Amino acid sequence: MTLMIMLVLLAWFVGFPSQVTAMFVPSETIRNNTLSFDDWTPPKTHIAYQYVSNNPTPFQELIVNGDFVDGTQGWDIHGEVETKDHLVQIGSEHSILAEHSSVAQLIPNTAKTLTFTYQIFTTEQSAGFDDPAFEVRINDKQVFQIRAEDIHNGSTEVQTVRIDLTQFSEDHLLITFSAGNTGDNENPSWVEFSHVTTIPILANPSTQLTFLIDDLQQSISFIQYSSFTQPIPVAPPFTLTQNPENNTLTFWSEDFSQNKEESLHIPASFNNVAPQPIRFLSTMNAGNGEYVLEFTTPSDDFGNISKYELYASPTPITHETNLSTLTRVEQTQESFHSPLIPEAEETLFINNFDPNTQYYFAIISQDAFGNHSDIQEEG
Repeated sequence: MTLMIMLVLLAWFVGFPSQVTAMFVPSETIRNNTLSFDDWTPPKTHIAYQYVSNNPTPFQELIVNGDFVDGTQGWDIHGEVETKDHLVQIGSEHSILAEHSSVAQLIPNTAKTLTFTYQIFTTEQSAGFDDPAFEVRINDKQVFQIRAEDIHNGSTEVQTVRIDLTQFSEDHLLITFSAGNTGDNENPSWVEFSHVTTIPILANPSTQLTFLIDDLQQSISFIQYSSFTQPIPVAPPFTLTQNPENNTLTFWSEDFSQNKEESLHIPASFNNVAPQPIRFLSTMNAGNGEYVLEFTTPSDDFGNISKYELYASPTPITHETNLSTLTRVEQTQESFHSPLIPEAEETLFINNFDPNTQYYFAIISQDAFGNHSDIQEEG
């Protein structure tokens, strides 16, 4: 009787579709019956940069409460900090503090870019004070700054900045935004900023992307640039060829059982326009292997340049010089990574060169998309 009940139950089990992924049943038990299962599970797709040197990591937002919709939740605050209308104000027009106020957040170092929007205000008119009026530090390294003396008519325009995070090798990044008085407790400066994010895809034609797909079956993936265009099947690695509608890329995957996941969306910007070069680079040999470089920042590229790169050579450098023949110089001044506002004067002090050799220098501007300007040599 027990054996008969077991056979009936087995026949009932085999006769209906199963939603389980798989179940092992000994062949001597199922005998002439056929065991099958249905796959009703859609793929799960993540998009990532395709790096050559390591495994790709899917994009995920690392900043908590980057639009400050929940006040300062997720942020460590110091000094005069106020939230309003989905932005945060650091410092105050009525401040009597002789120091910066700040907000900070610790994130894992798995993102490529940090993006934020800001507007700085100041009542300071004396050179040397509130220098900087606003700065961004990552692991206590200055990556962006604006001086009060470079702000005209009391405020800047609303600007968006992209910071390259690939220069850091630490496991975690402490990102600190600070603003306010430096040098005295009068004529305050303050900043309003928001839209702090690590998630946008920033790409040019050489930026390779890939898909990470979680599915038992082989899947095919699609991207769609706009609601008016047809989906494009893509096989990793792939590159973007145009700017997506509303700067949002749509993508999804489906497997060979025709299971299709819901369309996914990610902020994405495509740019193949090189930033403008710096101007009026001059060099002074200060002796003992030290040099002083002065130059003017571009007049029409504020917010696009993410960093400058410095190169040196024992022979004169021209526009035709190949970058691969030059020696890249690690910047010794922190703010050199931080392009200033348009047409600002920048001074860079570098050392540890052979005092018996005359060196020549050049600078290129580079944006967060990987585009770079022509060489700006001395002269």
